[in-house]
Amino acid sequence: MSHIKTPQAEAQSKRQLPSDNLAYKQTEPRILLIDDDPVFLAIMNQSAYIEHLQLDTYLSLDEIGFIGLFSNYSVAIIDFELEQMNALYIANCIDTLVKELPVIIVSAKDRSRECTNLPHCVKAVISKSKGYSYILNLAASLSRRSIRSIV
Repeated sequence: MSHIKTPQAEAQSKRQLPSDNLAYKQTEPRILLIDDDPVFLAIMNQSAYIEHLQLDTYLSLDEIGFIGLFSNYSVAIIDFELEQMNALYIANCIDTLVKELPVIIVSAKDRSRECTNLPHCVKAVISKSKGYSYILNLAASLSRRSIRSIV
């Protein structure tokens, strides 16, 4: 599995959590990002490092392997237009297979026409032009709300 990570982000994602402290593990936001733009992934990784957020990045759904692995994350950020499918298809699968995972759909284009009748898990559809920090802060906020409802 190939990730695009800066050395700092790689070290951060390999950070070990205390195995006997389940509450700590549950409150540590873990963000999933799927986008086929390697430049966007690299910048998001650097921004996550600066914001002290744990971010795992993938160029495609195939890199993750199995959609059930989404349950390892507290929030997902998915690019609307991926090579083989779009974020709405993935969000529908998440609604069916992975309960209570908030999803943010990002796009470089206006997707208001395509994004009607969204799956329950989709909490926001936003433009990448809002900025990396905005997207990550929204993800962290949704992640914390999701974790609080589980704990």
